[in-house]
Amino acid sequence: MNTKLLDILNACFDALGEDQISSLDDGHPEYANVNNIISRERKRLLGKGWYFNKQKRTFFPNVQGKILLPDNILDIEPVRETVGIYSDLGGTLYNNEDDTNIFEEQVELYVVLDYPELNIPFLALDYLSSICQVEAMRRADITGMPLESKLRAMEFAGRKLLEQDLRSKDLNMNNTAMRRQLGTRTVHGAPIHRYKNSKYRG
Repeated sequence: MNTKLLDILNACFDALGEDQISSLDDGHPEYANVNNIISRERKRLLGKGWYFNKQKRTFFPNVQGKILLPDNILDIEPVRETVGIYSDLGGTLYNNEDDTNIFEEQVELYVVLDYPELNIPFLALDYLSSICQVEAMRRADITGMPLESKLRAMEFAGRKLLEQDLRSKDLNMNNTAMRRQLGTRTVHGAPIHRYKNSKYRG
């Protein structure tokens, strides 16, 4: 059983004032709605590309000249040495600039991967749970102090994840030039520091 998904579901149910469940088969009346929120927000969060789900990979064409892509790719980004704009077209790599999905050589790309809750590290899972709780409360028109408390928790969880992401990329936060690049953005209604002109700002 996906206990991490169960934990997020129960956190959302608790935020909504609903009874918690002991298994994913309990038939809770709000299960479908909350599970849809979790699925959507998981892909939104992971789609930003973090230290644990963004990887550099080399893809090779098959005998037909096509490059087949894994099913769990959320986004594709060229590495510095790779020229071109690429996209996922029905599970195959597509070169938008040359208007073709036929390749003669290997292509090196960054891929952003979708992971199930079981494979998401704790800090990202904690942030995902906070996001889902806030979204569930907003959909239920829950406002005031309960929502504000969840928003603060979400902001804190987001900062922790960003700090870990920066540490994992060996960025020196004490570097003056790096500090000048720091900007402030809003993630799901909560302020969080991000880098300007980078994927953190998107």
